[in-house]
Amino acid sequence: MSTTYELLTDAGKLLAAIEDCDGELTEDSIDEIDGFLIVADDKLGAIKAVITRFKSEIVLHKQWRDHHANRAKSLAKTIDYLTGNGTGLLQAMEDLGEEPKVKAEWGSVSLRTSYVTTVAENLEDVDVRYLVEQPPKVDKASAKKAIQAGEQVAGITLTENRKAVWR
Repeated sequence: MSTTYELLTDAGKLLAAIEDCDGELTEDSIDEIDGFLIVADDKLGAIKAVITRFKSEIVLHKQWRDHHANRAKSLAKTIDYLTGNGTGLLQAMEDLGEEPKVKAEWGSVSLRTSYVTTVAENLEDVDVRYLVEQPPKVDKASAKKAIQAGEQVAGITLTENRKAVWR
């Protein structure tokens, strides 16, 4: 019988095989998983080991994603700060009567004016010509509660879904 360590190591090999296929679940990787399960003495234990390893990998990737997203936000915030400094310098040039434009060996910079549309908080103050109607949406949570309470809800049914739950 395989140890937990051996199962997790084998699960890591399965993960590597899937990653070799650009992270896609292919026929080859499915064959590897099936081959792994065929030789396992405890098939459910083997499945649990693979799931555990893959869940750990998901957590790791989420941490990386969050780290990269935070880094990107930090970089964007720094760019905005520096752009604000540059804008201030160009506005000062303009206030002094100079052309707010600079060309140098590093490139060029100038002031650009743009406009942002601001919308009133109370939509009743907005001219009806500029309001967009939204298509209706189904409130699935309320419909589910009603059906579970025994009501008939036209156009909506509950479909049973069963799967193994690993703990």
